[in-house]
Amino acid sequence: MMIDDLLEGLHHYFWSKPKRLIALGGAVRNIVFGWLAVGLYANVGVKAASIVSATARGVSTSQMSISQLYPSLPTWWIPESAISFILLIAAFGLGIRLTLAGKKLDRFMKHYV
Repeated sequence: MMIDDLLEGLHHYFWSKPKRLIALGGAVRNIVFGWLAVGLYANVGVKAASIVSATARGVSTSQMSISQLYPSLPTWWIPESAISFILLIAAFGLGIRLTLAGKKLDRFMKHYV
């Protein structure tokens, strides 16, 4: 019963003003884009540091992690695996979908409501 009221309230909140849905989609898209950029930057840094440390030690391979490169920073939120990048790309698609749905709803309401 409480979940139904919550969902109905959310439904009314976004459908009464489609600009809110457009703003939510834009915010999700921008946050996820930044998150992806940080993840890619960190992974490139890890690869570069692994290559340099392996070359300096004379070892053929050396695998470092993001937490070893930045020991003083919390790195639990930085994506490192393919699964986390796939989930972020899906969230980016969700942000785009929310924006497009909000724009479509806004056009509908301008013409028919």
